[in-house]
Amino acid sequence: MVAMDRRFVSFMHSYPNYIPLKAKAVKGLAKSRRAAPFDRIYGDWWGRNIASGAKAAFEALVKRYLAA
Repeated sequence: MVAMDRRFVSFMHSYPNYIPLKAKAVKGLAKSRRAAPFDRIYGDWWGRNIASGAKAAFEALVKRYLAA
């Protein structure tokens, strides 16, 4: 999901219940996305899109998420 400030994305198992995705699943997502070129992410809500630089935002969150 694209975060409120649109500089980051987040990984959650359940957004309504605030249950985070497990680190193993995040590593799997990161591995599968690294080979795919992308520059945009479209969010679930109006105005929650990353129009450019989405891959950098994704990689930054992976590092931040796994560090926590």
